[in-house]
Amino acid sequence: ESVEENSSVVVKLLIRRPECFGPALRGEGGNGLLAAMKEAIKISENPALDLPGGAQRIRSDTSIEDEEEEEVVHMGNAIMSFYSALIDLLGRCAPEMHLINKGKGEALRIRAILRSLVPTEDLVGIISIPLKMPVVNKDGTVAEPDMSANFCPDHKAPMVLFLDRVYGIEDQSFLLHLLEVGFLPDLRASASLD
Repeated sequence: ESVEENSSVVVKLLIRRPECFGPALRGEGGNGLLAAMKEAIKISENPALDLPGGAQRIRSDTSIEDEEEEEVVHMGNAIMSFYSALIDLLGRCAPEMHLINKGKGEALRIRAILRSLVPTEDLVGIISIPLKMPVVNKDGTVAEPDMSANFCPDHKAPMVLFLDRVYGIEDQSFLLHLLEVGFLPDLRASASLD
């Protein structure tokens, strides 16, 4: 019961304060979640926008070894992580399917609100964004993508959770389409690395 009560509180707060979605809220000056995530990816790909101070800090070779290394916050990744965490929370707040099937008014209302906040097109679009793969350089070395700076599986997983809990995947053709556009390209790319 407390999980259900907490979920209801979160959704009620979101109704009162939808601006927490920022640019991801359609209509209120924003273009939706997919556009916000794509913008965050653009930021993450541009060091002048992504890193604090506008440019990457270069540490001199003469720096003191005992000095603690400052943790660099990548703005693009922070935006993606924020929206992913928000969508994860909202997905977990979705009413249980048995309540919806029973036609419980509150459950149907909460599901309708969640659906109005994030359309399936945005979710499928985000799930379809390809992950950064390691690149083999000409000299044979492998350049690994920095997962703390790029779009990564941790950003896709909440979208799948929300899609499943809020919309459900009842149509087999939709599931196959989702697999085809969202997961097979990443699996093929990772298999080609072997």
